[in-house]
Amino acid sequence: QVGHPADKYLPFVLSCFFYVLICNLLGAIPWLGSATGELNVTIALAFTTFCAVIMYGVRELGFFRFWMSLAPSMELPFLLKIILVPMIWVIELVGFLIKHAVLAIRLFANIMAGHTVIAVFLGFIALTADSSMWAVVMPSSTIAQVLVGLLELFVAFLQAYVFAFLATLFIGTAVHPH
Repeated sequence: QVGHPADKYLPFVLSCFFYVLICNLLGAIPWLGSATGELNVTIALAFTTFCAVIMYGVRELGFFRFWMSLAPSMELPFLLKIILVPMIWVIELVGFLIKHAVLAIRLFANIMAGHTVIAVFLGFIALTADSSMWAVVMPSSTIAQVLVGLLELFVAFLQAYVFAFLATLFIGTAVHPH
């Protein structure tokens, strides 16, 4: 086998990275919105990652072994094992679902926060349009918008990286449970 064993997951991870990056960068173009600033889009991305994690995990371990790997193996007396393992498995299943839900919410919140800050600075100009403060507020608000816009460009790349990194992490833990 040539290459690293994880190379078979690379197309999915890179697709996630570039899709999120392009969606984030579209938000920097005036009158275009960032698709990742919409919760439905990030939920769809997280659901796709959720399905990919299950697919890769089942493909590598088999259906039963993948789902049983959610609960760690423990050296316990038989009676205690019958009681604890199902409870731990349910807790781990809920954690598995929550991890992917948080993946969607985190991406949405980070992108939406930058847009909200820029909107607030723009609102400062509108609020002072009829007052004498306009001459002070307009230049400072414009500078602040430019600086936050630059920060948003950095965040666009960072969030694409973090989404792809977490997708890789989730796939890795599904394929190689510990």
